[in-house]
Amino acid sequence: MGYLALTNGLVYPATDGAVAAPGTLLVGDGRVAGIHDTLADAQRAADGTAEVIDISGRTVLPGLFDCHVHLFLSGGLDAMVNRDADLAGAAERATAHLRAGVTTVRDLGGPTPQIFRLRDEIAAGERTGPRVVAAGPIVTVPDGHGWFLGEIVRDERELGQAIRRLAGLGVDCVKIAVSGGVSTPTSDLFAVQFTESRLRAGVAVAHELGLRVAAHASNPEAIRIAATAGVDSVEHAVILDDAALDALAHGTTVVVPTLTATNKPPEFLDDERIPAFIREKARITVPAHRVSIREAVAAGVPMAGGTDAGTTDVPHGQAATEAAQLVACGLSTTDAIAAVTRNSAALLGLGDRLGTLAPGMIADAVVVDGDPTTDIDRLRDVRLVLRGGAVVHRA
Repeated sequence: MGYLALTNGLVYPATDGAVAAPGTLLVGDGRVAGIHDTLADAQRAADGTAEVIDISGRTVLPGLFDCHVHLFLSGGLDAMVNRDADLAGAAERATAHLRAGVTTVRDLGGPTPQIFRLRDEIAAGERTGPRVVAAGPIVTVPDGHGWFLGEIVRDERELGQAIRRLAGLGVDCVKIAVSGGVSTPTSDLFAVQFTESRLRAGVAVAHELGLRVAAHASNPEAIRIAATAGVDSVEHAVILDDAALDALAHGTTVVVPTLTATNKPPEFLDDERIPAFIREKARITVPAHRVSIREAVAAGVPMAGGTDAGTTDVPHGQAATEAAQLVACGLSTTDAIAAVTRNSAALLGLGDRLGTLAPGMIADAVVVDGDPTTDIDRLRDVRLVLRGGAVVHRA
């Protein structure tokens, strides 16, 4: 693979303390070869062989992450009642992420073996799409949240066995439903599905196997339990109390808020095309979520980016929306970009190769109009996407 030089625009490497500045990003052999002051400097480093891409009026930054998607769910109003395991449909949803500048997704609940086949076909270059980190089935309890995508367990012994079984299937991480949720009719939003001791034992097994743990946790007690038990991420964190906030603020758990999933207009709650059980729970989650995340941001809780894409009325390819929602909850534009780039890469265990445009990193990058470090909504204006140094999308 030869060299590419992206020039005449701003380069934002998203490393700690970086600023968006004029320069030329040089990419070679699928990695960031350097950031140079001028195109001439970049061409000298490439022995004059770099293909030039003019990004005047634009910014190049790391490819975005969405750490909470469901590629086998449509994101339509009926997503949770008309589920399918169609590989072609999931592949198209994956490309929707890529077109939106998302070069890595973490799928936190999908059918097996289909989700692994999609992941592996993309990795092998047989399909175009973002990198896929796959959890496979959700670990849950009988009739608990996500049981229809679930690995059902009843006690601590079965939890450990389930995690080992999932490891054998080839999962990249584990998702455990610690609370009830919105999208499951048999699930109480305020249910706590695992005790702290049981969850801690499960986390220990997963970590022993080299697997990170994402905890679905929407209510305060479940969030507190998850953070105290040492999960790597809490998904949603919809309703916080002082104890839950304290556990997050003083622990190492990252929050993936999925604010996009509750960013709904008032008419959503009365739309009869949406199942009544979802609308009933959304009357609680929609107004509460932003209050909680504002509190978490103010307390310094680390954030990564995720949308819950695929669930009811959450289309795929919305990482830019999530970043804007994080800004609305108090993050600076650069911290919101960090959430959907380097913080997410670190959460997934990929921070040594993805998430910034530091020299030597894999060249996953997105070019957007304007400067997203001053206007976060510019992340929506995607013009070019690189994955592994290759152009995979132009607009």
